[in-house]
Amino acid sequence: MADNESEGEWSPWGGEEEEELVQPLISTVDHHPSSIMAENMDDTKSTTSLVGGHSGSRTAQYFTAFAATMGALAMGTVLGYSSPAGVKLMSNSTTGSLHLTKEQNMWFSSSMNLGALVGGPVGGVCLNTLGRRGTIMALVAPFSLGWLLIALARNFAMLISGRIVTGLCAGMTSLVVPTYIGEYASADVRGTLGKDCNIQTELDMMRQSMEEAKHNKTSLKDFMKPYILKPLMISLTLMFFQQFSGVNPVLFNLTTIFSDAGSKFSDNVSSIIIGVVQVAATFLATVLMDKAGRKLLLIVSSSLMALSIVALGEFFYEKMEDESWAIKKLSWLPLVSLIIFISAFSIGYGPIPWLMIGELFPSNVKEAAGSFSTMVNWSLSFVVTLSFVPLQSVLGVHGVYWLYGSICVVNLLFCVTLVPETKGKTLDEITAYFGGPFSSGGSQRAGTNEFQVVL
Repeated sequence: MADNESEGEWSPWGGEEEEELVQPLISTVDHHPSSIMAENMDDTKSTTSLVGGHSGSRTAQYFTAFAATMGALAMGTVLGYSSPAGVKLMSNSTTGSLHLTKEQNMWFSSSMNLGALVGGPVGGVCLNTLGRRGTIMALVAPFSLGWLLIALARNFAMLISGRIVTGLCAGMTSLVVPTYIGEYASADVRGTLGKDCNIQTELDMMRQSMEEAKHNKTSLKDFMKPYILKPLMISLTLMFFQQFSGVNPVLFNLTTIFSDAGSKFSDNVSSIIIGVVQVAATFLATVLMDKAGRKLLLIVSSSLMALSIVALGEFFYEKMEDESWAIKKLSWLPLVSLIIFISAFSIGYGPIPWLMIGELFPSNVKEAAGSFSTMVNWSLSFVVTLSFVPLQSVLGVHGVYWLYGSICVVNLLFCVTLVPETKGKTLDEITAYFGGPFSSGGSQRAGTNEFQVVL
């Protein structure tokens, strides 16, 4: 069997292959990494003591992804903090001397996006200088500093500074974690982290792609090439629809929304229910990602988001027409609408645009394209969050939600017609889909089965 596997086997090192010279990209506990791997795959090298056979490979991937997504948990606390804290700071219910006006609370909610906007390009630089894992570890100190500024804030400036610093870390996290998982995970489980779990084949190809990317630096002119421009446009459009679905204004103002709606549940209880639903739906997304596929989940997500946010707008319209009747008969509608809205977002438009940053781009442009997409995302988040209150004054509360709903409908059409399916595809296959050249590692024999780029 060993003879059959080695005969005719493709090798990224070139030349005639001899079985005793073939070095696996991820070695077993008893072997040392090859010099080539040590030079080009520093992030992967640390896993050599964890990954052995098929079950070991899968366990190591899940464990590594779990560790990486602790950064996403820290990012979630930044996103969710302003909703309960803003209401307390405006209502003078805190024990300290710091209190916010309505305008200050608007900046308190949205200022983290300014930090996240800078976090995109900074994260791109750190990916190349510190590495993926190094960047994740380096974020611990500034994250802690930002929260310390918020906790000890004695004035509005300290509070905003803490929000901007934690936003910076959130922006970096939103880029580095999907990139790391997208590169580390094998194609069949990438969505769950993003069957046979031997990832040797794809990692050999990835090593070759990274070597080629190292010697083929990207210029601005390269972004005009169709196989780079197309995925960039798709990524930017996904980011636009993610933000203009209205999710961040909703999340940042949950407590205010429930207070205005006159919900039978207390504001805090309602927010907790939404949080639990979001966690459960995100877990469901990890199960469905590699079963249903990215495209289908985006279609389902945008459809349910459109229906639920329009229903929320309908409640506030009825409340404007007859407040007592709306609160008496429809007080359940805001909570139900938001449960559906957040669930739909969490299974599709929450994780998938970030996941696809790590999947859509060739290795030589991944950091630059990912940084730009992240920067655009947080810029849009800042705009949509800051404009939430002024839009309410112009369109009415109901009109703002209907605006978001109409954008979700356009989003649905975009998902149906233009978004490609990346489920189960290797990174080289995805590049080939857009018409790009795949690396010399684009096809190889794995044992007796031939791996071939076919779409």
